[in-house]
Amino acid sequence: MLIPFVNRFIHWAIVGVMSPILVLMIMSKGVPVEGAGIVLAAMSAAVILFELPSGVLSDLVGRRRVYLVSIAIAASGYALMLSADGFAGVVVAAALYGVSRAFSSGSIEALYIDAYIERRGKDRLHSLMTAMGVAETLGLAIGALGGGAIPVLWKRLHPQANPYNGNLVVQIALLAALFCMTLFTSRRDGPRREDRHSGEHSTGTRLTVLLREAVSTMHGNGTIVRLLAGAAFWGLSFSAIELYWQPRLRGILGGADATWIFGFVNAACFAAAVAGNVIIGAALRKARPRSGMAIIGVLRIIAGCSILALAMQGAVPGFVALFLAVMCCNGMMSVPEATVFNTEVPPSARASFLSIASLSVQLGGIVSSLAFSTALRFISIDAVWVIAGALLFGSAFLYLGKGRRASVPAASPGSASVGVAD
Repeated sequence: MLIPFVNRFIHWAIVGVMSPILVLMIMSKGVPVEGAGIVLAAMSAAVILFELPSGVLSDLVGRRRVYLVSIAIAASGYALMLSADGFAGVVVAAALYGVSRAFSSGSIEALYIDAYIERRGKDRLHSLMTAMGVAETLGLAIGALGGGAIPVLWKRLHPQANPYNGNLVVQIALLAALFCMTLFTSRRDGPRREDRHSGEHSTGTRLTVLLREAVSTMHGNGTIVRLLAGAAFWGLSFSAIELYWQPRLRGILGGADATWIFGFVNAACFAAAVAGNVIIGAALRKARPRSGMAIIGVLRIIAGCSILALAMQGAVPGFVALFLAVMCCNGMMSVPEATVFNTEVPPSARASFLSIASLSVQLGGIVSSLAFSTALRFISIDAVWVIAGALLFGSAFLYLGKGRRASVPAASPGSASVGVAD
């Protein structure tokens, strides 16, 4: 399980390197602050357009192949951003990155999950999910810490250059390392449809058949449908937190010169998510709950209440503490959700369903961005967060309602922990 852990760590460290300075980097390329939202919208639109087709393609032609293509697309996007000097170039570079995100979503994870289930069975899948979640959040946290320091170092080495170009160079180098590692260590490809060797079906026909299989599976499995609806609510609620925590904290600081706190909080939130992964993983191993859906529902209630409390904070210590509590709850929710979801979906279409789940999150995020950006003309960020918290709280009843129980396979105490999520 070392390979899945390292893959997820490097993959998300690359994302983390850019996370603390993303908007600043976009603005340094000649894009005004009001245009930064359009750039990010272009990236999200690219993710949505290619999310499902890329997942289906993973199931048809191989997860590793599609993941390697995603790395190549990401590297081309970062290279274009490196040389961009205006709105058009930045938008195209961001769109390429969105395409790469869509192609990477659910591809290599599905490969690792299927290999793990074949070797150890579904009863220990929880260990893989916990470990991969830890690797992702650790990668984000360490990448974010490095991403905040790279511009300072780059400016010393290249005083005349754009200080944020150093982040892009580091990302490209890490992508090259990730490409090589994936190429030489992930040799076994994921399951494909039984008719993959048949020459009488075109790729388009097989795509249609696979999509029909996914729809048919959802019609016969209410658990999957509720999980997908919950993913959309998560995207709607947490997008509001991720988009507005920086301006809200700046408002609390009252213009004080304490920009270091943004880097600290950005890294600490990933550490809080890791703590959530570890806490829920240990709890599930000991409790061995009968209903994974009920656990998710309870955690959503706690997370929704935490967001409501966060909205009421007017001092830095309280704000930081509640913000980290929300992120810890998020880390706790991700393990049972990912475990139940991957237990329910058929292996032959796992990558497709992971892409559908990611698509649900993206759609929720876009609705959040459009609705709350309009709402901010009339209400404050605090009020927006109250709405977001209430929506997440309400979504708990998707999991607490009647339906077939979905259990969370508990790893044995002695099982190895190392393993997903997008």
